[in-house]
Amino acid sequence: MTWPDFNTTIACTGSEKLFQLVLQEKFYKPLIEVGIPITLAEVEKNNIIPNDGFLYFPSWLNIYLTEDFIRQHFIPKTNFYNDFVARLGDMFDMIGRTEDRQVIETIRAATYSFFYKDNNGQVLVFQMRNNGSEILKGRLLQLLEFLRNLKNGNSPYVENAIKKSYSYNDATYYVGYEETDWKIVDPLLYVAEQLNSEYREHADLRTHKPDIILQQDNLNRRHTFGDNWVLEFDGLSTFLNRPNDVGLYSSICDKNLLAAKRFYDDTILIRHQYYTGNFPLPEQEREYFDYFELITTALIFAYSSIEAFTNSFIADDYTFTKPNGTKVMDKKYIERHFSLTDKLKTIFTDIYQTPNPENEAWWQSLSELQDLRDQTIHTKQHYSQTRYSKLLSQDIFAIISVYKVIITYYGEYIKIKDRHLINDFPYNFGFDQVYPALMTERTYKDIYNDLHNPSNPL
Repeated sequence: MTWPDFNTTIACTGSEKLFQLVLQEKFYKPLIEVGIPITLAEVEKNNIIPNDGFLYFPSWLNIYLTEDFIRQHFIPKTNFYNDFVARLGDMFDMIGRTEDRQVIETIRAATYSFFYKDNNGQVLVFQMRNNGSEILKGRLLQLLEFLRNLKNGNSPYVENAIKKSYSYNDATYYVGYEETDWKIVDPLLYVAEQLNSEYREHADLRTHKPDIILQQDNLNRRHTFGDNWVLEFDGLSTFLNRPNDVGLYSSICDKNLLAAKRFYDDTILIRHQYYTGNFPLPEQEREYFDYFELITTALIFAYSSIEAFTNSFIADDYTFTKPNGTKVMDKKYIERHFSLTDKLKTIFTDIYQTPNPENEAWWQSLSELQDLRDQTIHTKQHYSQTRYSKLLSQDIFAIISVYKVIITYYGEYIKIKDRHLINDFPYNFGFDQVYPALMTERTYKDIYNDLHNPSNPL
């Protein structure tokens, strides 16, 4: 990106001759005529936007703002500012329109770009898509308020977002309009989310998330890999995406729980209203046994989902030392000898600095889920009648469904410890994002040549 050389507090340029002419006649000349200093810059089209590959192409109309403009004209609301906004409003009236057809919203392509450079050289790129004139005017005012608050130190959240956002040159950052306000957009995560969304459209969500690698200085260059296995059995081999155990077990649980709920709603709930059915007919009794199969399967795999999740987020090299220092336990020992509840109380609390889970609202349901699972796997006949009665109770569905609450709860703490760990998180638990890795141009070419073009390398 080339920042134009100008001495005024604002400048503008169009990406094509037509747009340059529009700016000249509808924006530049009217401001000059009332004595407002402004520069109509000549910038090569390819130099308008940053060269990091994030934006697809330059916007039609590009406005350059400086910190001096915000300080000298926007904050005190001078005539300069009023004329500036009025002339932009005229352009919005002429060009702005609401699309009749559905368009894909993306910050990577826009009609208007506002480039703001502060006195330290940091550049913010605001991407504004076309819309109705009044909407555009409102968003322009919000944009200027955004810059004023940032300059005055009233936006710690924005400052923190800028610090966290990826910038190849540590100088250019992107801002997009989301829902009701302008927000910092991390280009690395934005591109990764686009690729992840495309992957989710075609992939089975019971698989592991893909590995996404982006070229550090050109985000258009990327490689997306599935996590693949070759399964060998009975003299055959099968190439598959690696299943995510939690995703698979969760799917089994949900399918069986849904089928069990249909029986419950059709057969059990009505009995609370009419108090009938104490002596079901033989064919109805078979339906009860079908229900027991379904609800027991859901129960076991709900518990297995939590257990698989817990084991997968204990690092292979992790060790835990007893408080008295008498014993050091590695992951294999913990997996074999710690109960699920002890792993959450002791191991996860140590690794992820979580509060005591016994104080959480879901803990009682987890304890009941564990008791029912243990009674099922380690069947004792004197408990069986009580267990089957519990499986017919109305709260069994909440007890089983608690597994989703627990996994989602720990997602926040795992993300805080290391956001890249979320790449191992199963889909459909509220943490579907993928955090990409970065590579150099040389690495990109090496991978590309190996995969696509070994005889005629880049």
